[in-house]
Amino acid sequence: MIDEHGEEEDEKTKRDLEILKKYHKKETKSVKKIFITLFLIFALVYIVKLLMGFFK
Repeated sequence: MIDEHGEEEDEKTKRDLEILKKYHKKETKSVKKIFITLFLIFALVYIVKLLMGFFK
């Protein structure tokens, strides 16, 4: 089937899907980085508090 721009819709749909997949991968990577960073911060704070209590 040909759309108003003279392109086949299947090709356009495939391109749109590829763009969405790439965007989703980037989003997933950034969300993972945020969670890893938060985990490391909390782990660091926990270790520091543990050591502060240990040396009192």
